[in-house]
Amino acid sequence: MSDYSLKEYKICFFTEGLTDDGQTFGCSASDIAAGSIWNSNLGGSHSSAGNEPAVWDIRPRGMVIGGRYQDVLDKIKIIMESGFSPDAAIPVFARNEGIERFLSRFSALTGDIPLCGGGASPVSGGSDEGVLIPFAQNVNILLIKDDRYIWSSDWKNFLTNTCEQGEKLYVRIASPRTILSVRPDGENSDVPALQWYAEQCLKYNVPEGCFEQIALAVKEGYNLHLSPEGEFALHTGSNVPPECILTTKRLIPDDFNRDIAEYCLQENRLIFSCAGLRSQITSSFTVGKKSIAGFFHGEVMGINGAAKFGNLMTSSLVARIRRNY
Repeated sequence: MSDYSLKEYKICFFTEGLTDDGQTFGCSASDIAAGSIWNSNLGGSHSSAGNEPAVWDIRPRGMVIGGRYQDVLDKIKIIMESGFSPDAAIPVFARNEGIERFLSRFSALTGDIPLCGGGASPVSGGSDEGVLIPFAQNVNILLIKDDRYIWSSDWKNFLTNTCEQGEKLYVRIASPRTILSVRPDGENSDVPALQWYAEQCLKYNVPEGCFEQIALAVKEGYNLHLSPEGEFALHTGSNVPPECILTTKRLIPDDFNRDIAEYCLQENRLIFSCAGLRSQITSSFTVGKKSIAGFFHGEVMGINGAAKFGNLMTSSLVARIRRNY
């Protein structure tokens, strides 16, 4: 432990480049909100505060481990073997690749701890890479060790099943991120994936070109964002599970706007939500006291004791001050 000192960190979400001052942990977002103020790159009806970062009022103590995936895992293994036990963790990623494998190995090292995080959003046109503070090639993780607070985490899927039990689909894939065809439960033949998606949009009156109101979900309950790939396939924003069984979800705009406003009104939260969901927000709302919200390219959630990576989700780390502080 002598090589890893704990210090207090300022946690920031930002929409433009931010200087590393040695005390900040953060990542770039498509949009951010704190209180009733929005810093929007996406437009909309919200009041603007220019491009100031959103800073969490809670400043946790901990250590930041960052770099290439394998180097970070090696360092965490050494730290855990030394007897260090984090109270919570915040992993943030520079680009959307290799995340699921990393999180699986990370969870094997740390066990079941509160966590939330996400994929940093690009801050300049044409780039697929977000910005991490401090700089790291693949990932930064803030390992929190701070007994001033009681730490917990939760997550929310604002999309609902398209039928009462959920419409089960069997998918055929070319890779973990490419769906070639879809076969609904009870049907005998496959349908090209992009054709199936177009049929769902017609069925549920989804606007043309919108890929945020229909999604596929894994059995644990988190979504995969869909987008066209070639003439017939669908690309997913996170990995299709090995069993290739998914459930259809849909976003109902009015219900979603009500529900996300209620969720973000909660206090003492660091909220990671999805840039795709941000595009569906049509009503202004207030973020709760000592909470900030950001909108990113994928979200990290703790599910059944393991860290998972999904899309079109909202995940939070909650810090409640202990009575003796």
